[in-house]
Amino acid sequence: MRAALRPATAAGLALLAAGCARPSAQEHFAALQSSLLAKGGLRTEIAPADAPYDRADLERNFRLVAFRTEFPAPGDIIDERPLTKWRGALTWRMLGEERPSDRARMQALGARIAEATGLEVREAQGEEVARMLIMYLGPESRPRMRAALGARFSDDSLQMFDLWASRLWVVCYATTFQGGDGKWTSGAMIGIRDELPDLLRDSCLDEEVAQAMGLPNDDDSVRPSIFNDDEEFAFMTEHDADLLRILYDPRLKPGMTEAEAAPIVRRIVQEMTEVPARLPARAGRPAATRSGGPARALPSGRPPDPLAPHRAETERGVIAPAS
Repeated sequence: MRAALRPATAAGLALLAAGCARPSAQEHFAALQSSLLAKGGLRTEIAPADAPYDRADLERNFRLVAFRTEFPAPGDIIDERPLTKWRGALTWRMLGEERPSDRARMQALGARIAEATGLEVREAQGEEVARMLIMYLGPESRPRMRAALGARFSDDSLQMFDLWASRLWVVCYATTFQGGDGKWTSGAMIGIRDELPDLLRDSCLDEEVAQAMGLPNDDDSVRPSIFNDDEEFAFMTEHDADLLRILYDPRLKPGMTEAEAAPIVRRIVQEMTEVPARLPARAGRPAATRSGGPARALPSGRPPDPLAPHRAETERGVIAPAS
């Protein structure tokens, strides 16, 4: 089992602490979105002209995002983790307070992911078992969903759900599950707060789905990307799609370590002709992180890793491994 979460920014945490009267969740997240926009965050470009990247950037950034994780699992070397990826059709289903706009957003995102990975990405139909559950839940529906999931999944498998449901600073999260061989990703569970305003809501979908594809880490030096805690970009950029193209090259196998994959990644990147081999005047490029931008940070009292030290197999019935 792997997990990734999206914490509130430092600005958002300050909003939580400010004032005598506690704002509603909707008011808090509306203020957070406004604060991020005012500081130049949540940009909607997917190919920003002011953030060029070359093949060296892609190779470095792939290794930072694909082989690192915020929540190490048993067998990982410090914070390094082996490569994970999906195979077969990726079927998804939305539950809770989903809106037509959420489904349209996921269909568009799924098309981009399918183009980058070569996988079939589509909504599960009828009684078909979904491999990815995308839950839009408000405060009343979260306990009901927890009870329903508890009938199919162990409490250990739902610890990230519980953290997200009980801590306002966890905006959204994703947990992925591996099959019996512990290599291929066989299922995912994504939680997004229904209290979020539209742009944060859509941004959470892009980030958590993209991370569940096998790019679980955030790093402050990765740009232009949603895999960065500064919230500069709202949606999966072309840089991020290129990271998925690298990951889903058939030469890379799940379970590979960074050392095993490094020479293969270099060859793959060298073959990406649409990416510049080297950008001119690199010394004049914008800094990798923006000093004036919003910084994502956890509160100083961040709890310990909430994930139990084990790898959970996918439960059948709600999420099933590919055949």
